[in-house]
Amino acid sequence: MNAAARMIIDSADDLARRISDFGGASPKYDQLFEGYARLALQPGSAVLIFAPNSAEFLLHWIAAFANGYVPCAIAPSTKTSRVSSLQNSLNIAAIVGPQLDPARYQAKHLARIG
Repeated sequence: MNAAARMIIDSADDLARRISDFGGASPKYDQLFEGYARLALQPGSAVLIFAPNSAEFLLHWIAAFANGYVPCAIAPSTKTSRVSSLQNSLNIAAIVGPQLDPARYQAKHLARIG
């Protein structure tokens, strides 16, 4: 991993501290990191992250990357047909997001992250 990537990962905890004034609850990077680690995916696995642009999304992105995964951002309003197309073309290993319906994306397993 290059020095710039390592710097971003190593400063994720400080990022959470800096943005805690913008919301009700401070994002917990360590919980997100551990949640992605529990997925036990192969290094380089693509993870589709449904989330609006926010500090929490950024922490999800960093936590997925720090676990060796390839985070792929997608808007929460994306149609199911587009998600299915991405699942096939990018070989998506996991889909992450708030209040997802596992049946909608033919999920075989369900895990909580964060």
